Amino acid sequence: MKIRYILLCWGIIGLLFAGCGKTPYHFPVVIPFANEWVLRTDIPRPDAERIVKQFSEILPLYHEILPLDSKMKRHFTISIFNNIDDYLSYQKKVSLTRSRSGFYSFDRGETALVYNGVKNTVRTLYHEGFHAYVQERLIHPPQWLNEGLAEYAESLRDGFLFKLTTGGTEYRWVGTLMQLQKNNAIPSLKTIVDNDWPDKHNLTNAEYALSWSIVQFFKKSGDETRELEFENYLTLLYNKKEPKKAFYTVFKDPDQLDKEWRGFIKKLPVKKLLGF
Repeated sequence: MKIRYILLCWGIIGLLFAGCGKTPYHFPVVIPFANEWVLRTDIPRPDAERIVKQFSEILPLYHEILPLDSKMKRHFTISIFNNIDDYLSYQKKVSLTRSRSGFYSFDRGETALVYNGVKNTVRTLYHEGFHAYVQERLIHPPQWLNEGLAEYAESLRDGFLFKLTTGGTEYRWVGTLMQLQKNNAIPSLKTIVDNDWPDKHNLTNAEYALSWSIVQFFKKSGDETRELEFENYLTLLYNKKEPKKAFYTVFKDPDQLDKEWRGFIKKLPVKKLLGF
């Protein structure tokens, strides 16, 4: 009798947890595309189709940024909510991230965001979609790298789909970096690599800006050697080498690297004024 009672209790607990895990939400529009992606949404279908079209055009450039094959071989889900309250309620149930624009859940293979017009939604999707792309290849990458790559991908714009630009994102983060520099608050590159960001689900503006600047440095400083080293580092991560070991295997003089990165940050205001 006691055993039956225990089994019954465990069964009830299991049902309760199973119920908590469900996230019922009706998406009347469902659009599979590009073999691996499925968009589901409650916004009007014409707007959803425009988002799919623009996002599909950017996907080949993802591969140019990170030319590695997926390890997961699964479909990605993009959930776009027309109502921000519905989105925030959904986010609270399925993710530790607290963002009013969008988030990516590796465990669910899902990117979710709130609709903010086609142009702004696509821009957010460039960023969050790249998180999905990266984490299917670099399983659990360092957060500074994860956000830096996503910020880099977000700089792709309508009308410039075949040209990498840094204009909009640069204007967003240069001011933050200059303030950090003024306050002597830029941590060493070694500190960032060794400790990463403390809350990977909710970064500060400073952490976003620093992440962006590191990837921009490797990709846009004009130093082909550094860019090649960065590609080698990504390859080591792809081959499951521990992130810190991978970094110091490639970059054997972190103090010199730190000096070059800081020099790159100092030049950013000039680049901004010149429109680079």
